[in-house]
Amino acid sequence: MARKKPQVSPVPFGMGNRQIKRKKPINLDYIRTIEPLTDNQERFFKSYKLDKHVVAYGCAGTGKTFIALYNALMDVLDEKTPYEKIYIVRSLVATREIGFLPGDHEDKSSLYQIPYKNMVKYMFEMPSESDFEMLYGNLKTQGTISFWSTSLFGVQLLIMLLSLLMSFKT
Repeated sequence: MARKKPQVSPVPFGMGNRQIKRKKPINLDYIRTIEPLTDNQERFFKSYKLDKHVVAYGCAGTGKTFIALYNALMDVLDEKTPYEKIYIVRSLVATREIGFLPGDHEDKSSLYQIPYKNMVKYMFEMPSESDFEMLYGNLKTQGTISFWSTSLFGVQLLIMLLSLLMSFKT
């Protein structure tokens, strides 16, 4: 009788199938360490790390969206966490009617994604300028970031505070 070969798992030791599936070309190896600049930013980082629900408000340019996106990217790109994707939800125009603009939904929303594209450029170290130009698109392609406009929700009620990325941990 032939001897059976021992079953060799295709999954490296200590990693589940889900974690293997989540291996992504853009990962934590490329992300920079971002330090808080102010006391309030430090409180934001600490509250996030303690898994507290965070509602950030303040003047434009104080780092609310930047820090929220950075922390969310750290979680999503870490293969040990259960988080797989960041959903950025933003109203495209005050009337939420984008039908009159030329192009498909992706074309119409690209203008409103520029701030997030610029933010991720400061969060990562990439080998070349062309890699920086493709960074946000690559994060979207690999399923790390998804951009939704409120016009996609139709008549459903969606409450967003200051168009901020909100990351709720359970």
